Amino acid sequence: GEFTAADITGPTLVRRLYVSNKVEANRWAKGILRSTNKYMITGTMSINLNTNYAAGTTIQVADTGMFDGVYFIDSLVHDLINNRTKLKLRKPLEGY
Repeated sequence: GEFTAADITGPTLVRRLYVSNKVEANRWAKGILRSTNKYMITGTMSINLNTNYAAGTTIQVADTGMFDGVYFIDSLVHDLINNRTKLKLRKPLEGY
């Protein structure tokens, strides 16, 4: 099976799986591609301590130029000694 995401370019992802029919293969292809592509745009940032944030929360990043937009907090670490919160972010997939 195969699936092509619109407006996304890059290398071809190939997986070898045993499936019972073409429809199932296409469904698996879409899920695997989506799972892989969700980590295409990631980043980290450090902010003043904010214990209101948790993994899975969405935040709006502004005034950073081309990185402005909505991001998921993938993971975070609260550094209570230095009063900092380090965030690992990823951009949500759009369109599929």
